[in-house]
Amino acid sequence: MARKDREYNWLDDPFNEKKDKLDNGGPSKGLLGAGCLVAVILMIALAVVCLKGLADVASTI
Repeated sequence: MARKDREYNWLDDPFNEKKDKLDNGGPSKGLLGAGCLVAVILMIALAVVCLKGLADVASTI
């Protein structure tokens, strides 16, 4: 009876398939993690190239 008095919340339903998909994250969560990893690797590579160029400029002065 109390369930009819308040608004139904699907997050509280243990048998709802939407909740399982939300908890697992799905493939988009993995792709987001892979994209972040690639971005970090590219930033490190860019930093190495910039520092190498800075070292070359400093050695010619």
